[in-house]
Amino acid sequence: MPTISEAGKQALDALIENARQDPKTPPFFYGITSADGDIYTNAAGFKKVADRASGAVDADTVFWIASQTKLITHIAALQLVEKGLLFPSTPVSEYIADFEDLIIHSDGGENREAKKVMTIEHLMHHTSGLSYPFNVLDGSEHPGPDEVVLPQPFRGPHTKDGAAGFLKYIKADLPGIPVKFEPGSDFVYGYSSDILGFVVEKISGLSLEDYMQANILKPLDMRHTSFLQSPEIKEHLASTTYRRKDSGLDLWDHSISEADPEKGHAFYGGSTLLSSSRDYLTLLRHLLQLHSGKKPFAPAILSKESVLKLFTPSLEPAAQGSFQAFLGPALPVPGIQWSNGQAVITADWPGMRKAGSAFYRRLLIELQQTGSGYLNTAYFIDPTTGIAGVMHGQVVPTPDMGFMMIGAGLETMVYAGLEE
Repeated sequence: MPTISEAGKQALDALIENARQDPKTPPFFYGITSADGDIYTNAAGFKKVADRASGAVDADTVFWIASQTKLITHIAALQLVEKGLLFPSTPVSEYIADFEDLIIHSDGGENREAKKVMTIEHLMHHTSGLSYPFNVLDGSEHPGPDEVVLPQPFRGPHTKDGAAGFLKYIKADLPGIPVKFEPGSDFVYGYSSDILGFVVEKISGLSLEDYMQANILKPLDMRHTSFLQSPEIKEHLASTTYRRKDSGLDLWDHSISEADPEKGHAFYGGSTLLSSSRDYLTLLRHLLQLHSGKKPFAPAILSKESVLKLFTPSLEPAAQGSFQAFLGPALPVPGIQWSNGQAVITADWPGMRKAGSAFYRRLLIELQQTGSGYLNTAYFIDPTTGIAGVMHGQVVPTPDMGFMMIGAGLETMVYAGLEE
């Protein structure tokens, strides 16, 4: 199995130490695992920026992992497919009646009734037409600290029926659920995984929190992963950092979503899990084991057939072109696809990941770096090479170029230092 040479580890340590000494570096954790276990971990900074008393970032530090939530939600849905409780061809409206009325809503305000039915498969592949009301990859502006907030559907407030409250904000004053195009005809990054999470709740009769705990998180001993801030999670929670336009760092004290165990009613399958790097590496390692056919350390949460669906391209040419356009000039190479909850590459990157690797969202190909979630969190899985990795930060706005450049250097060194 792959390991990193001593020289490679020393180079990684040196880069992280340089970052640690730079006051403009936000706190972060970096880790690489094989199917056998972690092969490199290190961190920089404190759980509160520049606050030594808050404690150093480590493998158990809890981050809001934003869209890294999607992978776990899609695993939950695939579990239900395996059990014969969920079928990709089933209309979403069978579980959530609001989806009987879909409105194709243009930016110019023109509306027309959709002719096609939205299915579970469309949610899985982000071809539903459900779109975020902002460009999550637009780094052209530098929003102020009060502008870096999630859209209203996430912030609530919501009633105990989280899906109903969420859809109320999406629908607003429109006569139906707004979509950008006929379901299945194109790709758009948006609320698909959140709705898929609500479907998991409807089928299982459990909240998404309780379903994930029982079927994914506890079986894998992921103790610091939850939608809610238990006392133990609060103890390990990293604060969010805001990078000013002059590159200085401040504490960002806005809330992401309701995480109080007494008040949390809406759990968003696309966006609001909290997790530690140790936990997420455990999940990625488990997927490496299942993908390779290696006996997993814990009971398998998916069959190998279902795991392969997480790495199988799903988009038709037109939709793939839209995905490529969404990634923009930061990814000027063809062949990036979307599978079931994550992005996949269809060709080797010389000296880097192999075809079939999966990752979360954005990538700077010039820097050879996996990009970041809403608070600059990232992961990749390279089954052919046999490694996976995370880089978890907690800094806004996104993308944070300083964070990404550090990650670029680290990943380049990882691949250069690999040995069997």
